[in-house]
Amino acid sequence: MYYATIIVEQVKHYSKRFYELAREKARKEGLDLTIIYGDGYREEKEKRDALDIPWGIKIKNKYWTIGSNVLCWQPCLGRVKNADLIIMDQGNKYLANYVLIVKRLLFGKPNLAYWGHGKNFQSEHPNGTKEKIKKRLICHVDWWFAYNDMTVSIVQEAGFPSDRITNMHNSIDTRGVIEAKSALRDDELQQLKEQLAIQEGPVGIFCGSMYDKKRLPFLLKACLTIRKSVPNFQMICIGDGPDRQRIENAASECDWIKCVGMKNNVEKVKYFALADVFLMPGAVGLAVLDSFALKVPMITTHYPYHGPEIAYLHDGINGLIVEDTVEGYSRAVIDILKDKVRYSRLVDGCSKSAALFSVESMADNFIDGLSHCLEYVKRKRGKK
Repeated sequence: MYYATIIVEQVKHYSKRFYELAREKARKEGLDLTIIYGDGYREEKEKRDALDIPWGIKIKNKYWTIGSNVLCWQPCLGRVKNADLIIMDQGNKYLANYVLIVKRLLFGKPNLAYWGHGKNFQSEHPNGTKEKIKKRLICHVDWWFAYNDMTVSIVQEAGFPSDRITNMHNSIDTRGVIEAKSALRDDELQQLKEQLAIQEGPVGIFCGSMYDKKRLPFLLKACLTIRKSVPNFQMICIGDGPDRQRIENAASECDWIKCVGMKNNVEKVKYFALADVFLMPGAVGLAVLDSFALKVPMITTHYPYHGPEIAYLHDGINGLIVEDTVEGYSRAVIDILKDKVRYSRLVDGCSKSAALFSVESMADNFIDGLSHCLEYVKRKRGKK
C-alpha cells in the first residue's frame, strides 16, 4: 500500500466533502490518504469558515509576522517521514515546504507534489520578491495538482512537464447544494422571508469571506445606488471576517440590508432561494460555483485580483463581468434586473455551467492524478 499525505494550513468547510470523497476513493485504489492540518492565522480565524476532520491529524501551527508578511511553521515533519508522497500547499509562508524541498534536492526524497493556483492572483506586487520565489520553486516537485486550466497554463509556462500536471477542476459540493435547494419547502421560504422582513421585489445576495479584497465598501455604495433606481431592491449578506462590521453598520442604518452571518453549504441555500442576483464586485473565488448551482447569476467587475475560478465565469453567458466603477457596476445590475429576457438567459447559462463542475469529478481527477504520480515515483525509484 502507498501512503500519501496532504498538508494544509486549515480545513475550510467547503472542502470537507472533497477530502472525504478523496479518502474513500483512495482506499478503493489501495492507497492510504491522510491530511495534516491546523488552525489558521488570526485573520483567517475571523472568517469562521474552518472545521475539524475526525480522521485527520491536527497540529498546532505557529505564526510570526514580519512587517506585513505572515510566516507559518507547521510541525509536521515527523509525521510525514514514511509517506510515499507529500502534497503541499504552494504558499510562500509555509516554512515546512522549504525544509522538504531542500531535503528533496539534497537526498532525492521525499517525493513532493504541489497543489495551488500557480501564483498569487491577489498579489499587489506580481513582480515582487515573493512571486519570484514562488516561480523559482514551482518546478522543484514531482507532481502538480493544478486548480484549473488557468493554473495548468501558469505551471506549464514555468517549464514544468505537462505530463506531470493533474487538472483538478477545483469545485465545491455543487450536487449537495442543488439537492438542498430541491428539498426546500414553500413554507420554509415563507418563514425565512418573514424572519428577514423581505418584501416583494428583487433581492441581491453577497456570500463570502468579509475582508478587503471582497470590496465591501464598493458593494454597499453600489447597493445604495441600485436602491435609488429600484426602490424595492433588498440585499442579503452572508459571511464573516474582519470587515463584517461594515455590513453590520449598513444594516443598522438600512432595514433593507440583511446581515445573516456565516452559513455552511446547506444553510446558505435557502437564502440564495430568495435572491435574484449574486453581487460580488471584489475577488471572485469558488463562490461562482454557488451561483451556477443555485441559478443566481453573479455580477462582478474587471477587478485585477480575482482567483483562478474567474475562468469559470463567462460574461453575458452565465454571469456578468462589468466596468470596475461603482457607477458602471450599479448600472449593470439595474439593467439586468429590468431586462427579464437577458436575465433568463443568464439563469439558463448558470444551469448549464453547473453541470460541468462537481466535487465528485474533482475527487476523481485528484485520485487519477495521485495514481499516476505514484507510478511515476515508483519508476523514479527504479532508476536509482
